[in-house]
Amino acid sequence: MRLRNFKEYKLKKAIYTKDDELNDVFSGYEEIGTIQADIQPSSGQLKTQQYGKEIVKYHTVFCYPSELIKEGLFVEYEGQHHEIQAIQKWRLWTFDIKVVE
Repeated sequence: MRLRNFKEYKLKKAIYTKDDELNDVFSGYEEIGTIQADIQPSSGQLKTQQYGKEIVKYHTVFCYPSELIKEGLFVEYEGQHHEIQAIQKWRLWTFDIKVVE
């Protein structure tokens, strides 16, 4: 499979600080790099079974392997942050991203 619609996306990690009671409190995102990827809406019967009605919140990402990509990081797409879900490492890496609300 050859990727054609590569675009550059920001890869970020969540930053947490401690509050008065030593709980982790989300305080923002820190950019750790960029990736070249093709992001498409999730579709198909398997994805529908996997995510149910929430399928509209998911997208599928196709990209070449990168050491920066890890589960739990975030991709900025269409002005929103999306969390990286399970990564399938084949010749091309694919993973799903979910909108963070």
